[in-house]
Amino acid sequence: MIELAKVFGGSETNIEPALAELKKVLPKIAAVSSPAALPGLFQQGQCDVIYTNTQTVTTLKDRGVDIEFAVPSTGATAFFTTLHIAKGCENIENAYKYIDIVVGRAVQDALQKAPYNFVPVNTGVPLGAGLPMKSLAEMSSFNTHDWSKINPLRGGWIERFNREMAK
Repeated sequence: MIELAKVFGGSETNIEPALAELKKVLPKIAAVSSPAALPGLFQQGQCDVIYTNTQTVTTLKDRGVDIEFAVPSTGATAFFTTLHIAKGCENIENAYKYIDIVVGRAVQDALQKAPYNFVPVNTGVPLGAGLPMKSLAEMSSFNTHDWSKINPLRGGWIERFNREMAK
Protein backbone atom coordinates (compact mmCIF):
# COMPACT_ATOMS: atom_id res chain seq x y z
CA MET A 1 0.00 0.00 0.00
CA ILE A 2 2.82 2.37 0.83
CA GLU A 3 4.55 1.89 -2.50
CA LEU A 4 1.25 2.27 -4.36
CA ALA A 5 0.55 5.42 -2.35
CA LYS A 6 3.96 6.85 -3.29
CA VAL A 7 3.19 6.40 -7.01
CA PHE A 8 0.12 8.61 -6.59
CA GLY A 9 1.66 11.27 -4.34
CA GLY A 10 1.40 9.59 -0.93
CA SER A 11 4.12 8.59 1.47
CA GLU A 12 5.15 6.15 4.14
CA THR A 13 2.61 7.73 6.48
CA ASN A 14 -0.06 8.74 3.95
CA ILE A 15 -1.74 5.90 2.05
CA GLU A 16 -4.82 7.98 1.16
CA PRO A 17 -3.81 8.23 -2.54
CA ALA A 18 -3.54 4.42 -2.76
CA LEU A 19 -6.98 3.95 -1.22
CA ALA A 20 -8.47 6.51 -3.62
CA GLU A 21 -6.97 4.73 -6.64
CA LEU A 22 -8.10 1.32 -5.41
CA LYS A 23 -11.66 2.61 -4.98
CA LYS A 24 -11.64 3.58 -8.68
CA VAL A 25 -10.85 0.02 -9.79
CA LEU A 26 -12.75 -1.82 -7.06
CA PRO A 27 -15.82 -2.42 -9.28
CA LYS A 28 -13.58 -4.41 -11.66
CA ILE A 29 -12.14 -6.61 -8.89
CA ALA A 30 -13.85 -9.94 -8.26
CA ALA A 31 -12.44 -10.50 -4.76
CA VAL A 32 -10.02 -9.08 -2.21
CA SER A 33 -7.96 -11.66 -0.36
CA SER A 34 -5.65 -11.83 2.61
CA PRO A 35 -1.93 -11.91 1.76
CA ALA A 36 -1.56 -15.43 3.17
CA ALA A 37 -4.16 -16.79 0.72
CA LEU A 38 -2.60 -15.27 -2.41
CA PRO A 39 0.00 -17.97 -3.17
CA GLY A 40 -2.69 -20.67 -3.10
CA LEU A 41 -5.01 -18.64 -5.31
CA PHE A 42 -2.17 -18.02 -7.78
CA GLN A 43 -1.19 -21.70 -7.79
CA GLN A 44 -4.83 -22.64 -8.55
CA GLY A 45 -5.02 -20.13 -11.40
CA GLN A 46 -7.57 -17.96 -9.59
CA CYS A 47 -5.47 -14.81 -9.88
CA ASP A 48 -2.81 -13.66 -12.32
CA VAL A 49 -0.66 -11.31 -10.25
CA ILE A 50 0.16 -11.39 -6.56
CA TYR A 51 2.16 -9.31 -4.15
CA THR A 52 4.53 -11.65 -2.35
CA ASN A 53 8.17 -12.16 -1.41
CA THR A 54 11.19 -13.99 -2.78
CA GLN A 55 10.66 -16.89 -0.38
CA THR A 56 7.15 -17.60 -1.67
CA VAL A 57 8.15 -17.24 -5.32
CA THR A 58 11.03 -19.70 -4.86
CA THR A 59 8.83 -22.16 -2.96
CA LEU A 60 6.15 -22.07 -5.67
CA LYS A 61 8.77 -22.49 -8.41
CA ASP A 62 10.12 -25.53 -6.54
CA ARG A 63 6.58 -26.97 -6.74
CA GLY A 64 6.48 -26.49 -10.51
CA VAL A 65 4.32 -23.36 -10.54
CA ASP A 66 4.96 -21.03 -13.50
CA ILE A 67 5.93 -17.91 -11.53
CA GLU A 68 8.70 -15.33 -11.61
CA PHE A 69 9.79 -12.65 -9.16
CA ALA A 70 9.05 -9.39 -10.98
CA VAL A 71 10.31 -6.01 -9.86
CA PRO A 72 8.10 -2.99 -10.62
CA SER A 73 9.65 0.13 -12.10
CA THR A 74 9.38 1.73 -8.66
CA GLY A 75 11.58 -1.04 -7.21
CA ALA A 76 11.13 -4.10 -5.04
CA THR A 77 10.52 -3.75 -1.33
CA ALA A 78 12.66 -5.48 1.29
CA PHE A 79 11.34 -6.60 4.65
CA PHE A 80 13.97 -7.48 7.20
CA THR A 81 13.59 -10.08 9.90
CA THR A 82 15.53 -9.28 13.06
CA LEU A 83 16.59 -11.14 16.17
CA HIS A 84 16.39 -9.47 19.57
CA ILE A 85 17.39 -10.35 23.09
CA ALA A 86 14.68 -9.61 25.62
CA LYS A 87 15.49 -7.12 28.36
CA GLY A 88 16.27 -8.99 31.57
CA CYS A 89 17.25 -12.17 29.75
CA GLU A 90 18.48 -14.69 32.33
CA ASN A 91 21.05 -16.32 30.07
CA ILE A 92 22.36 -13.55 27.86
CA GLU A 93 25.55 -15.39 26.87
CA ASN A 94 23.54 -18.23 25.33
CA ALA A 95 21.22 -15.74 23.65
CA TYR A 96 24.23 -14.17 21.92
CA LYS A 97 25.54 -17.62 21.01
CA TYR A 98 22.17 -18.49 19.47
CA ILE A 99 22.21 -15.33 17.34
CA ASP A 100 25.78 -16.07 16.25
CA ILE A 101 24.74 -19.58 15.19
CA VAL A 102 21.67 -18.37 13.29
CA VAL A 103 23.61 -15.74 11.31
CA GLY A 104 26.59 -18.06 10.84
CA ARG A 105 27.49 -19.42 7.41
CA ALA A 106 26.28 -22.98 7.95
CA VAL A 107 22.77 -22.08 9.14
CA GLN A 108 22.36 -19.25 6.62
CA ASP A 109 23.38 -21.58 3.79
CA ALA A 110 20.92 -24.24 4.98
CA LEU A 111 18.07 -21.72 5.34
CA GLN A 112 18.40 -20.49 1.76
CA LYS A 113 17.61 -23.98 0.45
CA ALA A 114 14.22 -25.67 0.17
CA PRO A 115 11.94 -25.82 1.97
CA TYR A 116 12.88 -22.49 3.64
CA ASN A 117 14.16 -20.42 0.68
CA PHE A 118 15.28 -17.51 2.87
CA VAL A 119 17.64 -14.90 1.51
CA PRO A 120 20.79 -15.17 3.65
CA VAL A 121 21.91 -12.15 5.65
CA ASN A 122 25.48 -13.38 6.00
CA THR A 123 27.48 -11.77 3.19
CA GLY A 124 29.91 -14.70 3.29
CA VAL A 125 27.20 -17.05 2.02
CA PRO A 126 26.89 -17.15 -1.78
CA LEU A 127 23.28 -16.93 -2.94
CA GLY A 128 21.77 -20.15 -4.21
CA ALA A 129 20.72 -20.51 -7.83
CA GLY A 130 17.05 -20.77 -6.86
CA LEU A 131 16.83 -17.26 -5.39
CA PRO A 132 15.56 -14.51 -7.70
CA MET A 133 18.51 -12.19 -7.08
CA LYS A 134 22.14 -12.82 -7.93
CA SER A 135 23.71 -10.94 -5.03
CA LEU A 136 22.88 -9.30 -1.73
CA ALA A 137 24.10 -6.06 -3.28
CA GLU A 138 20.95 -6.09 -5.45
CA MET A 139 18.90 -5.78 -2.28
CA SER A 140 20.61 -2.51 -1.37
CA SER A 141 18.49 -0.87 -4.08
CA PHE A 142 15.22 -2.31 -2.69
CA ASN A 143 12.76 0.04 -1.02
CA THR A 144 12.67 -0.11 2.77
CA HIS A 145 10.21 1.31 5.25
CA ASP A 146 10.49 2.91 8.66
CA TRP A 147 8.30 0.68 10.81
CA SER A 148 8.51 3.09 13.75
CA LYS A 149 6.41 5.46 11.61
CA ILE A 150 4.17 2.77 10.10
CA ASN A 151 3.26 0.70 13.17
CA PRO A 152 1.22 3.42 14.93
CA LEU A 153 -0.88 3.80 11.75
CA ARG A 154 -1.00 0.20 10.52
CA GLY A 155 -3.97 -1.03 12.59
CA GLY A 156 -6.14 1.83 11.36
CA TRP A 157 -5.08 1.24 7.77
CA ILE A 158 -5.96 -2.44 7.96
CA GLU A 159 -9.31 -1.70 9.58
CA ARG A 160 -10.13 0.89 6.94
CA PHE A 161 -8.99 -1.31 4.06
CA ASN A 162 -11.11 -4.20 5.32
CA ARG A 163 -14.13 -1.92 5.76
CA GLU A 164 -13.84 -0.13 2.41
CA MET A 165 -12.22 -2.67 0.07
CA ALA A 166 -12.95 -6.20 1.23
CA LYS A 167 -15.83 -7.93 -0.50
